[in-house]
Amino acid sequence: MNKRILPNTLRHSLLALIFLAGCASGGGKLLAPVGPANLSGGAPSGGYLLVYSATEEHNDGGPMYYPHTSYRIYSQNGRYLRAVHNHISLSDELPEPVLLQSGQYMVHATSEVDGPVIVPIIIASGRTTVVNLEGNRRGG
Repeated sequence: MNKRILPNTLRHSLLALIFLAGCASGGGKLLAPVGPANLSGGAPSGGYLLVYSATEEHNDGGPMYYPHTSYRIYSQNGRYLRAVHNHISLSDELPEPVLLQSGQYMVHATSEVDGPVIVPIIIASGRTTVVNLEGNRRGG
């Protein structure tokens, strides 16, 4: 029997399509996959995720603050894993770094441009994956 192995890119695309078919009612525009940047700082078996999601205006009577909105992380097969508040307080404008095991995940977040989105991500050991959903600075 001759077995063929699909290239990783094709396999990832097929998995993303299967995931989308299973959560069509969950809503959100599917964005291109995002992988790790050349940054270190993760544990040996995992890496970090930083999501620059859309921001919300907060006025506490003093200066205006723009904390990042919350998002959810799902496994590649669509199983809910966790919600990320994405800021420590309403005056915190930095996204919350999240330590994840190496692997592939789906992030459900809000983009400044596209509204609700689903972003396939890859977490690599000792690396940081950055998802930027702020305005026209999107990229990873």
